Amino acid sequence: MAQMSWVQLSHASRSLWAKSGDESGWLNLPQHLRDSAGVARQLWDEWLSTATKQWISNQVGLDTEGTRALVAWLAGTHDIGKATHPFAAQLEKRRELSDFARRIRDAGLDLPASVPKLDWFPHSWGSAVIIEQWLCNRFEAKPRNARTVAAISGAHHGIPIMSTDHRQVESNLPTHGPEWESVWAELLELITQDTGAEQALAAVLRRKLPVKTQMILTGIVIVTDWIASNPDAFPMAVDPDQENRRREGMAAIDLNRPWQTEQHAAETAEEAYRRRFGWPQSTVPHPMQVVALDAARSMSGPSLMCIEAPMGQGKTEAALLAAEVMAATTGRGGLMVAAPTMATSDALFTRVQRWARTAVGEGQLASMYLGHSKNTLNESFTRMPRRAWIRGIEENAGGRGQGDVIAHQWLWGRKKGILANFVVGTVDQVLFLALQSKHAMLRHLGLADKVVVVDEVHAYDEYMSSYLERALEWLAAYGAPVVLLSATLPRGTRTRLLAAYRRGLDPAVPPTKIGTGDATYPLVTTVSAAGTRTWEVEPPSAQTSVECRVIDDDGRALLTALAPVVAGGGCALVLCNTVARAQSAYELLQPVVGEDLRLLHARFIASDRVAAEQELVKQLGPKAHRDDGRPRRRVVVATQVVEQSLDLDFDVVVTDVAPTDLFLQRIGRLHRHRRPASDRPDHARVPQVMVRGVISEGDERTAPTFDEHCTLVYTEAVLLRSWAALRPHLNGELLAIPERIPHLVQQTYVESPIVPDAWTERHDAASAELDAARTEARRRAGTFQFPGPHSAHRVMGEIFEEQAAEIDSGPLAEVKGAAQVRDTDPTLEVLLVQGAPGGYRPLPWLGEESGDVVFYPDQCPEPGTARVLATSSVRLPRAFSKPWVFDPALEHLERTTPVGWAQSPVLRGQLGLVLDEDLRVTLAGRDLQYTRELGLVDLGPSRKDNA
Repeated sequence: MAQMSWVQLSHASRSLWAKSGDESGWLNLPQHLRDSAGVARQLWDEWLSTATKQWISNQVGLDTEGTRALVAWLAGTHDIGKATHPFAAQLEKRRELSDFARRIRDAGLDLPASVPKLDWFPHSWGSAVIIEQWLCNRFEAKPRNARTVAAISGAHHGIPIMSTDHRQVESNLPTHGPEWESVWAELLELITQDTGAEQALAAVLRRKLPVKTQMILTGIVIVTDWIASNPDAFPMAVDPDQENRRREGMAAIDLNRPWQTEQHAAETAEEAYRRRFGWPQSTVPHPMQVVALDAARSMSGPSLMCIEAPMGQGKTEAALLAAEVMAATTGRGGLMVAAPTMATSDALFTRVQRWARTAVGEGQLASMYLGHSKNTLNESFTRMPRRAWIRGIEENAGGRGQGDVIAHQWLWGRKKGILANFVVGTVDQVLFLALQSKHAMLRHLGLADKVVVVDEVHAYDEYMSSYLERALEWLAAYGAPVVLLSATLPRGTRTRLLAAYRRGLDPAVPPTKIGTGDATYPLVTTVSAAGTRTWEVEPPSAQTSVECRVIDDDGRALLTALAPVVAGGGCALVLCNTVARAQSAYELLQPVVGEDLRLLHARFIASDRVAAEQELVKQLGPKAHRDDGRPRRRVVVATQVVEQSLDLDFDVVVTDVAPTDLFLQRIGRLHRHRRPASDRPDHARVPQVMVRGVISEGDERTAPTFDEHCTLVYTEAVLLRSWAALRPHLNGELLAIPERIPHLVQQTYVESPIVPDAWTERHDAASAELDAARTEARRRAGTFQFPGPHSAHRVMGEIFEEQAAEIDSGPLAEVKGAAQVRDTDPTLEVLLVQGAPGGYRPLPWLGEESGDVVFYPDQCPEPGTARVLATSSVRLPRAFSKPWVFDPALEHLERTTPVGWAQSPVLRGQLGLVLDEDLRVTLAGRDLQYTRELGLVDLGPSRKDNA
């Protein structure tokens, strides 16, 4: 075909608009397509890692130059669907923008005054069908092959085109006529010539692109489109100097290059850990840490490592150093560390940030992101040197040197944050990889290029584990290395997780038994294309003998248990299974303990909870000692938020009954840090755990019974098995930690657990209920879950088949029951404000910036005030999850939330709960009150008329 030139571009093509702009100008479609192709080329050259580029090249069957041309072509053609009636005519009815339609008609293109509803379609759908038909004609490609290429453009707005939508567009396009067809052919041909993609297309079209390849390529196109659509980087004007325009636009965004880490193969483990973590010469790594590094160095390709070791043995440091080796071996460009909760993520963020500053080579600059909805409350994150995405402006930037890590503002938000070099966040960020959701392709792109570390893998229920297993399949298919961490991992869980990764590497390999039998502890297990290997680790020589006993579940017993602490000092933890039990215990202890008492649970507003956590870590963390930061007396009443989230050390622990693995995690807060004897009171020199929440202990003739608050949180079957396993240690036998950890966990979660004969009937009935619940949980989890990466599906639309709407388009969509990765009842999160005459104000202790200023409901708060209001978020109590309470509560909140919040980027989509002057409110027939001491208290059904 004869060569064409952009200079020779027809008047018809030049008349089409891509961005309407404002008084500063508008952007025509050809310019936007050229911008996109140029951005994609530079992303390929400088932003994508070696591993990602090689993986794509292998998938499409091209060399790297051919793949580069293909990627540029995909980006350069993605918006061809804007050259259609539905898109071009949408400004017709706005007088100030009617020139856009007139310009198109003057150029000789037929454009109806209005497009009938039945003929309307998003321009991304138009792109998919136009490109598919053009590829079939231009390259004589088979439609099924062309569709796998065209599907990428069809999904650039985050959701693929479905088969019914495809038919709708196919039936509509002939109505455009030959003039429009000529424009499509002209623009597609010019982009093909401009990118040099003709040979690459011809080769790729000989086969179908796998769906997993479509996902990654779509992610790249989405990033490209978002950059090229930014008017601050790519102004609304045609620029004859395309190279200079692309260079200046990309300099304005200023994305970081992939992380590159160096191998230090000649180093001993001692030298490697000391260099990376700044350990003194006297500190040596634990045997598990040495084995983890050896295992990482032994692997040459995509692999998964599972590290099982006791609490406090340095699993995080082992994972980070192993991840470095795995990243260097496989060419990954980043790291993701995922934890169960926001609090765990916050605690890990600071540790990973310190590591990152030493892991980034001299002259490199790496971006870092904290991935959860309350990240702006984390001081370590908000105080990071920050690079604005316009012209590379740095805010709060320190001096340049080795290990520069910044928060890049363009890589900010719940969708783009995953693209940063280093990400620490909740495990949801990884589980979302398996969820059919809008812009899932961005998450696949971001995680495929990272080593993924998942902490506390024992903590996820059947529903979440189903998502994690599917996510591991996808990560393996992308070649992304994974490190799993746990102190108390049941053998069956380990087997399923490792098998999922192996299945993702090669589905043709028959399932193998992984991790069966009684293995040693600690344990490192690896899975790769070469198979599965178990690495035995020398057990820790230091053992802690813990005294365990049961106390009555009443106030008098609790006061008696804590009497030595009250009289003689020390730091005690009272861990409760529910917020209500924690609040009740706090109120009981307050008159006795006074100012030395603290309460921590998930029903404090975010800012109060963060402040409380920071105080506890400062006072009870590893750096605090008696008379040097560590209080002489402190009693902390808390829920599970301290179970895994915070690095705290207590002299005495009182805990509600819990499953064995979680019970052992709670013991991990007892005498956690090595301390001089003077740090602990005389009565607590021997570690002591007291268990409450038990109505009857049971014996060989009768089964135990537990408080209803405990069985509300944990299933009776697991509690019975746990009680059977732990009974010897609750009746006088010292519990050796960590020696007994694997035996107790496996005894609890073995397929046929042993319980006394007299318990069998009750246990079997409870187990049947548990099995049914697990089966149902996996069934429900599968509803909105992607199929595996090696499924027989041809195009992306087929794996989004349950995606009838934008299931992650906002908090209310999630609230109303859209697919999620956690198996929880619908919950309502609100921002608490105090009502005032004519409007509202922040809670009294949050309103220092605004003083006594009253905000009107229709007023948009300024950014500073909006951020203050956002810190008052809290989830409503469990009672509000019941449908007959949830629905009227949501209706009340939607009706009373200040309408001005819709204009605030920070508050948009949030729900506000207006409290009276006493910080009380009646919501859906229930009375609530907030106090800084107790948090949000559910006072029960209202005694007054709720009309």
